[in-house]
Amino acid sequence: MTNDVRRCLHCHTHNPADREACRICDNTLAGAPEVVPETPRRTEPIDDPPVRQEIRHPAGQQGAYSARGPANPQVPTPAPPRARSTPRPGTLLIAPPPPPPVAPHPVRPAAGGAGRFIAAAIGFLLLIGFCLWYFRQSPDSGAEAGPDTAESSTAQAQAEMPCPPAAARWLPGGGRGAVLAAAFESERHVITLCRMPDGGLFYDGQLKGELVTADTHLSVPARKTGSGYLAQNGSYRYEVRDGLVVVTRNGVELTRLQVIQRP
Repeated sequence: MTNDVRRCLHCHTHNPADREACRICDNTLAGAPEVVPETPRRTEPIDDPPVRQEIRHPAGQQGAYSARGPANPQVPTPAPPRARSTPRPGTLLIAPPPPPPVAPHPVRPAAGGAGRFIAAAIGFLLLIGFCLWYFRQSPDSGAEAGPDTAESSTAQAQAEMPCPPAAARWLPGGGRGAVLAAAFESERHVITLCRMPDGGLFYDGQLKGELVTADTHLSVPARKTGSGYLAQNGSYRYEVRDGLVVVTRNGVELTRLQVIQRP
């Protein structure tokens, strides 16, 4: 025997041939009805359940039995525990070996000791750094000596040197007894400062590669300042300071050149 059904393409559910939508997922059924054979029904007889039967016993025997076993089964009595045997007199008993000794745990140093050590090391390094900084800033240190210190050292070394003849001949008295105070040189000028025996200071400036004339040579009194030397000729000022020579006229700067100090 067969049935006409329509199978859903989504959930594969069999639906009657006259349905247009699936009864499970409600999707539209497509395709022609299929013929599915009907599954035959089971016709085998079903065994009756077992019936409990009671068996009567003669007087003096109690208990009812069935096909499944006795109604009141006997519970076995547990056996009494065995008593420990006592060793006989004179028996040598061997004691078990003692457990192995446990190694003691190492003692860890306290955390405070390590912290104190680190703090002491940092303090020591800071102290060394401060000492190095102090000695570098000290005026006695030659590495940090300022321009005034270096100039003073050069002046002391030149204290016994006489004033060069090219500059001494323009000094009062022909420059007799004059000594060299300082000497500088720029890309255009040669500057010589000489000190007379009475302490007077003179500034001598010449143009390089030029004949000595009133336009190319100058010799005027000068004085020492906190940063160098200063000479004045009328409205002109000649100042040597901070590695420079600066020429001004009536406060207006005319020339600014770098200079180096000659030995």
